[in-house]
Amino acid sequence: VYFQTEWVASFTGIRTNPFNASTTTIFSLPEAGIVSMIIYNMQGQRIKLLIPAQEFSAGNHQIVWDGRDNLGEYAASGLYLCRLIHGNNMIVLRLQLIR
Repeated sequence: VYFQTEWVASFTGIRTNPFNASTTTIFSLPEAGIVSMIIYNMQGQRIKLLIPAQEFSAGNHQIVWDGRDNLGEYAASGLYLCRLIHGNNMIVLRLQLIR
């Protein structure tokens, strides 16, 4: 039996999923550090860089995705993956965009 004793970054909530206009991801960090957050489509293509490797403090944080890609165009309806990287940890959240 394995018990995880180390607290790692985690998604603690999401406001509106599925979503139409925008969605808010809520995540928690156990300690300050560099964070990146990227939205991918189901083909693995990077759609939107939400957080470009910047320093965040420990605690809860919220990031809004307005459903647009890196060019400012509206993303198509479908499933997307939101990848959060903090230190050596990576977690993924599935999002559904409905236009």
